[in-house]
Amino acid sequence: MADHFEKIRKNFEWNDDFSVLNGKAHGGKIDLFKALIEKPGKGRDEFETAIYWEGNYWDEMIHDCAEVEWETIGVLYRKIGNLLSKFGIEKDDSVLIVMSNMVQSPVLILATAALQAHSIPIIGSESCEKIAEILEKSRPKLIVCVDAFWQGEQLIEVKRKIDKALEDLNNDCKCLVIRHVGPNPGMPPPEKHITARRPFYKIEISMTDGRDSDWSDEFVKLDDDFPTKYLSADQVLVKLPIWTKHIQSFQELTVGQLLVDIVEIERNLKGASGISELQPSGHLCLGSFSTHFGISSFFAVLSKGLPPVIFEGVIDYPDPSRIAHIIQKYQISSLLLPIDTKFDPIYMSFVPIPSLNLVICSPQQSTQIAKIFPSTIIDFHQIF
Repeated sequence: MADHFEKIRKNFEWNDDFSVLNGKAHGGKIDLFKALIEKPGKGRDEFETAIYWEGNYWDEMIHDCAEVEWETIGVLYRKIGNLLSKFGIEKDDSVLIVMSNMVQSPVLILATAALQAHSIPIIGSESCEKIAEILEKSRPKLIVCVDAFWQGEQLIEVKRKIDKALEDLNNDCKCLVIRHVGPNPGMPPPEKHITARRPFYKIEISMTDGRDSDWSDEFVKLDDDFPTKYLSADQVLVKLPIWTKHIQSFQELTVGQLLVDIVEIERNLKGASGISELQPSGHLCLGSFSTHFGISSFFAVLSKGLPPVIFEGVIDYPDPSRIAHIIQKYQISSLLLPIDTKFDPIYMSFVPIPSLNLVICSPQQSTQIAKIFPSTIIDFHQIF
């Protein structure tokens, strides 16, 4: 661990050095956006792809997918910072993020931290009861959510669940709604509605005056002039609810811990394969942004100036070979797996994936992963 602290001193630009106490970093000053996104990748073009997003829908002709450029990430960060400021987010406030695996989630986490507030990112498929309990325990000043998203052929209506969760709570928080599945206003419906595909015209979104705002409407009003913000190593970035039957506590991920994670995952990515630099080809990060591993693995790849591939859907839609198709499509060289990932070995064998040479998983997954990917190097993470 001491070696990791020395590496984050050396590898990241600190305006004021941090101290180490009881195995944790404290103090210091770092521009986290510059460290993770603005500076990495010497000589890279601002118009190169920073993030590949793979959506839920997939057939032989159509893939729901997007590419986001480095310049766009910068604009998003600065505009989101201004948007959060407009909604009164300040030191020690919490912002509840409820969505699928989308590009906005990690940028929201950084922009919220820049205002010395913290995020509580949860997956939008959580039950209404769990969302209500999180709202009650965390008392966020702002909720940022999607209208809905598809998981396979199941439509997850996030905004509807939030409306219900807020009904019985004495909470005056505001809600920003990102139109993700619903059509743009004025667009005529198609002759045929296709399950699992966006946009979906049968969805109805209720907006409460004085509480709810449309993300796009607010976004166009903002400029992208946002001042540099310096964060301390012990500042909390996110709080993640820890559940048994009910919330027991919140796991905190600090700036310093994120940077330590990045150093560790970088060691996984290049140390296991005996190379001095990360592979420039694709890195598929399957962790959710509602988890410690999902956040850290994403930023570990991005902070090296390399584009991570993130996935919104489920691994068995339209069939259990889906992840193999994604690996083939993006020529993925490394696969970063959360602890709960389970593949179908028969379906995964249907698609040739010669580009894959490294899988990073938990030790508990090693036997299964070795059988499914016999010709790859397997290394282990301890981040959950």
